[in-house]
Amino acid sequence: MYLDKLYKTIDENKNPVLFENSKTKEDFWDNEHISKMMLMAHLNPKWDAASRKNETINATCDFIIKKLNLKANEKLLDLGCGPGLYSTKFHEHGLSVTGIDYSKRSLEYANKKAVLNNYDINYLYMDYLDLNYDDEFDIVVIIYCDFGVLSNKLREKLLKKIYKSLKPNGYLVFDVWSASFKELNTSYKTWNVYEKQGFWKNTPHLELINKIYYENEKVSLKQHFIMEENDNISVYNLWEQVYTKESVISLINENGFKVVNILGDLTGKEYSEASNTIGIIAKKA
Repeated sequence: MYLDKLYKTIDENKNPVLFENSKTKEDFWDNEHISKMMLMAHLNPKWDAASRKNETINATCDFIIKKLNLKANEKLLDLGCGPGLYSTKFHEHGLSVTGIDYSKRSLEYANKKAVLNNYDINYLYMDYLDLNYDDEFDIVVIIYCDFGVLSNKLREKLLKKIYKSLKPNGYLVFDVWSASFKELNTSYKTWNVYEKQGFWKNTPHLELINKIYYENEKVSLKQHFIMEENDNISVYNLWEQVYTKESVISLINENGFKVVNILGDLTGKEYSEASNTIGIIAKKA
């Protein structure tokens, strides 16, 4: 019976429409266990997981500030700020920072750290697709490829919101995964056994991973099938749009921005076709 249920679940989740939500109905960002594990990943200084390693975070903030010659009290909006690791660094450089994220646990950590250090950072719990600012910010950042998890329609919606929120000649700085990144441009199947707990569940479980790459659309899907001892099966779809240099420039230009720099990453590395990421600095045209 259990195998029948598993086969049925796998069959029901075959070949989903691009960027289709997971059929498992739960609040991903504020799930008690998943949000705890996500925060742990953010805060691990030696792990490029939810956030980059500390040295990369520092190098990223330093590069952006120097490259754009940002001045004290200029206003920065950090979209998908998580526990405020980048927001804190930008604030320490003298910028006026607003951070937006959809994880209550991460924002609770960010706010506690800001209060502890007497940092005046404005953290907002909201979906950044609901942005509603007019000519407010000198720079908007979306760091660590968060941009690619959105569908085409939602990406264009976000770009319009960002454009509206920026001051004239304001900057948008973000990164995306490159179509050259082998982890994303391949397909495979694998599995893991967790005897105590894993990222998705705090109970013993089996994880089946179905990795699919849609070559024509340049879209990666990683499906996680989680099977618990109580016969419960959960499915999580993790989508990533990947880009070529030409495709990301075209997208940005079509939405009112002018691309200023294309980089290998947001620490300032030179771009090459073999780069795993593409860093973009664009200006409100």
